[in-house]
Amino acid sequence: MIRKKIALFKHFILKSIGLKKLSQINEMNNKNVLEGKIYRNGCSLFEGTLIINSKRVQLCCQPLTDNKDFFFYYYDNKSDESFYSAIQQYKKNRDKLYEMWVKMEKNPCSNCSYMIEDSLPTNLNIRTIHFPTGFDDSSCNFRCIYCNAIPVLDKKIKTVGNLFETIVKLSKDFDFKGMIFSFSTGEFVARNDANKILDYLYEKGALISLTSNSSIYKKRLMDFIKENRVTGINTSLDAGTRETFAKVKGVDCFNKVVENILKYSNEGCLYDLKYIILEGINDNIEDINGFVEIVKKANTRNATISANQQVKNKRLSENTINMTTLLYKKLKETNANLLFSSNDFNREDMKEIREKININ
Repeated sequence: MIRKKIALFKHFILKSIGLKKLSQINEMNNKNVLEGKIYRNGCSLFEGTLIINSKRVQLCCQPLTDNKDFFFYYYDNKSDESFYSAIQQYKKNRDKLYEMWVKMEKNPCSNCSYMIEDSLPTNLNIRTIHFPTGFDDSSCNFRCIYCNAIPVLDKKIKTVGNLFETIVKLSKDFDFKGMIFSFSTGEFVARNDANKILDYLYEKGALISLTSNSSIYKKRLMDFIKENRVTGINTSLDAGTRETFAKVKGVDCFNKVVENILKYSNEGCLYDLKYIILEGINDNIEDINGFVEIVKKANTRNATISANQQVKNKRLSENTINMTTLLYKKLKETNANLLFSSNDFNREDMKEIREKININ
């Protein structure tokens, strides 16, 4: 019975690490230990990122249906004690989960598609604090046709919490110097207190990462860029022509957005540009060619092809699939690192696209 259990345990280990031989793992780890790494399961999103919205601290970025108590820690935003308690619970469960990964035990993340097997750090350091949309002072000057945060931005869903006050609270628990503050709170630079937050983080020595529509030029943000303190700006452009841009974004400012992207990128800012494929809207040659040219001019770091999650259950037309394939091939000819948000696509559509572009 004991031998059977040992055999089953070895089988589980080999299966969980891609059926590599234990001798190979030991050999890799002998080399890794010099670099402070170990071969194990892990998640690049979780290991260095603390996610905070107006009601909870999150251990994971995914909208999990199971194990919510393990991953989400709710707090009363009017109580500092409640907030700090949630932070401590986050740290406790994060360390517990890490220990299970190192031991290759079955854990709440075992079936997650974002898990990777690689040589990863032997300890956990929070390098990024991420703020998604959800604070009562979130705002955006666009109304993108695919945005699922519009009810929050239009105040149809009641939200609480003040972003600046939350950042000040965090300064008691973390040294901000060299830490990345990532914002996807609507349009961050459209906030009334954007300069106040940027000034505070600038003095604290923090770095900035933004999900932004790039429609507003912000001098204080340029100060961060010139000092190499912006790790990247992610803009979902979704068009290559003025007409389509206005249709998708609800605002006619395509030229201003492109102008700001080039201003920031010319000062050394790393841009990640995204193209969300929208059937019957931007699945055409003119928009694809226009987008690809902007990717080239902005010296884009990452170019991402994505799909509208709101219609994920519906198959794309043959034309849309062909245009997605064409976009992929044209972006491959640029210097940008090409990414595919495959989880945003219908599975059957993604399978057909992969076959057309010959990727696994």
